[in-house]
Amino acid sequence: MIASLQALLVHGPLSVTCPCLVPAARIMSSPALLAASAPSLASASAPSVPSSSATPILPRSSIVLASYNPQWVILRKLCTLELFTANRLQALQHVRYEEVRNLLQSLIQESRNGTQAVELGEAFIVMNAESLSRVLHSKTLAERRKLMKTSKADDLPKDLLQVLLSREETDQRTCGDQSELLSIKEIKGTILEVLSAGILTTALTLEWAMAELFRNPRCLKKLQHEIDDIMAKEDDHFITDEDISKLPYLEKVVKEVLRLHPAVPLMFPHVANEAVKLDKYTLSAGTLVYVNVWAIGRDPDVWENAEEFFPERFDGKDLDVKGQHYDLLPLDQGGGTFEWELPDGQTHVDVDMSEQRGISSIRTMPLLAIPKPLQLAPLALGGRPR
Repeated sequence: MIASLQALLVHGPLSVTCPCLVPAARIMSSPALLAASAPSLASASAPSVPSSSATPILPRSSIVLASYNPQWVILRKLCTLELFTANRLQALQHVRYEEVRNLLQSLIQESRNGTQAVELGEAFIVMNAESLSRVLHSKTLAERRKLMKTSKADDLPKDLLQVLLSREETDQRTCGDQSELLSIKEIKGTILEVLSAGILTTALTLEWAMAELFRNPRCLKKLQHEIDDIMAKEDDHFITDEDISKLPYLEKVVKEVLRLHPAVPLMFPHVANEAVKLDKYTLSAGTLVYVNVWAIGRDPDVWENAEEFFPERFDGKDLDVKGQHYDLLPLDQGGGTFEWELPDGQTHVDVDMSEQRGISSIRTMPLLAIPKPLQLAPLALGGRPR
């Protein structure tokens, strides 16, 4: 339903949605207008979830969908300070490395050692699902609770499930801040949202990145040379987190992919808690506000040759992808492991770049390519990253 509005969003900084769908709704498509409204939107609420929509799996205290309430604040605080910190991601980085190795091995096997095409989007979804599942929980709830009763805190797994269960609301829990305990519904809802948000969005971004690189062989070669230079200086054949700072062109490629193909074209809506004056527009209290990330990334007033894939546009620009720069809102290891070919004699001009209409930027046609292995050891044979 939201996707059917997308054609309305390209023109004008503030558009009106169809009143039969969402009364008093506005869609923001201007980075300047978005920057001006940032202080107001920061205190805005998500739309209220009707009680009939609250299920045992996705409670009203959903991080994404719930309106502002004390329990929502606790969940957001938990995500920011405990679940998705740099230290926790670093502690679990071995999972990502192992799953990338599994992906490369799978591509070699599925392609019959580089002789037939594979569907990359499906391979990326499998990798992300396996990675997130391992990062979230290595055991069932019942098994973990039993382990918690018989093990010291330092001996428990360091995954995200343990962080959540350490806050579980139980009859025996008497210490700590009682107001910040979580019900089992909230724990399950958080796990569901992390899985649903992380698997498809990351896979879509990777698939679009590969499609753009196939479509632009100059960029693909430049990125491969950058990665090859790093790998040639190392004793092994695996790019790790520590190498990312040495790959500036990779960073530009990722930014350009996120600019042209945000995984979620329309950000989840916010409700203005009070009337807001934005330039010549006035948003009354209760207005539902969508941010059209897709249109902002293709705004010709902001981006020169906005429809062109050109990572060099970020040369000398300090733009992040974490929501601090409103011109740009929202590839991994092993780039030098394969030489890629398109199937059936296709060339780069034959790569289909059309996308379906929907709440996610899904390609109309699956991306098929033939990965031809350049080096099989130690990476593809199970070598351990440093």
